Amino acid sequence: MPQGVLLIGWSLEEGPVIEAKYPDWLPDFSKEAIAIFNAHSAGCRKSGAMFLSMPSVKVVSYYTGLQINKVVSVILDRAEHPAPFMEALEGLINECLKNGVDFKYEILPKIYKRLEKIGRAQTAVDKIIRLF
Repeated sequence: MPQGVLLIGWSLEEGPVIEAKYPDWLPDFSKEAIAIFNAHSAGCRKSGAMFLSMPSVKVVSYYTGLQINKVVSVILDRAEHPAPFMEALEGLINECLKNGVDFKYEILPKIYKRLEKIGRAQTAVDKIIRLF
């Protein structure tokens, strides 16, 4: 199951900063946000999804490209398989960009709720596989 979603933006004064998170009780991921944003920047700043596994966290994230310059990152449980989340995240972000959705207030809860369903389905499949 996803633990939460972060919206990471760029500040001239501070560099990568967490602009919003969902749910609000998520711990501080400021150090991870810097690594996530920098990983996308190293990829020629092209829009797209990527998976990162750091010692403290496992993340699937999507960079919107230079025009919007935001990263939406989904914090995953360590046991999660990233592929279904990455594919779903990319589709959701592209849909939201096309419809002009406000990233801070509309997109994070929407992404979290959709990916939570994927996490539940994945957990059920993993349980079935363990039976055999």
